[in-house]
Amino acid sequence: MYYKEDWSGGLLGMVLKDLEGFDDYLETYFEIVGGIFYAMNSQEPSVVRLRYEEQGRGGMYNLAKEWADEFHSLHSDTKWDGDWIEVLEEFFNSKNELK
Repeated sequence: MYYKEDWSGGLLGMVLKDLEGFDDYLETYFEIVGGIFYAMNSQEPSVVRLRYEEQGRGGMYNLAKEWADEFHSLHSDTKWDGDWIEVLEEFFNSKNELK
């Protein structure tokens, strides 16, 4: 979770804070969406193309969130030294490969 709830002020007093990690998640999500867009427009068989054919655009929204959530969960404690995009590409390619 990227925020902490403070209910001390009642429902209207809920405060979102501690957004640490949210920018990292957005970067991950952005790259996943880019990969999905590329895979959708490729002629190569893939998980993305199959899911698009079965579920349409709504399936792509859900897939992007699922894969971004999974990647971020797997690497929530990882301290990156600049190699995160390569790791994300490997993750995406392994998830997108038809088995």
